Amino acid sequence: MHDGSLNLEVIVVDASEQRIERPKKQKRFYSGKKKCHTQKGQLVITHPSKKILCVQVARGKTHDFALFKGSRLPLASDIELLADTGYQGVDKLHANSQTPHKKANSTRSHWSRNSKTKA
Repeated sequence: MHDGSLNLEVIVVDASEQRIERPKKQKRFYSGKKKCHTQKGQLVITHPSKKILCVQVARGKTHDFALFKGSRLPLASDIELLADTGYQGVDKLHANSQTPHKKANSTRSHWSRNSKTKA
């Protein structure tokens, strides 16, 4: 996805659920988290220009990380990926990634940088 004309350094990925009308095959779209039938949408954008690189849509019960893996978005190794806690394990697919984690003695969320990247 790294194009020589674009100078991408940081991309942000996030997913959210949207309510939908009850479908004929209800079980496939029922989200236990939202307690209703949903569809999940994922956006991958550049930061700070906010250009959309990828849009992925799936059933509401699909996990965020599974949705990201399904998108098969090719990322250059020099691009930094920022994601929320729904993307734990993304560092196995993209070494230069950050996800928040909670410290054991604190309720505040902190960003975790993959140990393979430069500090």
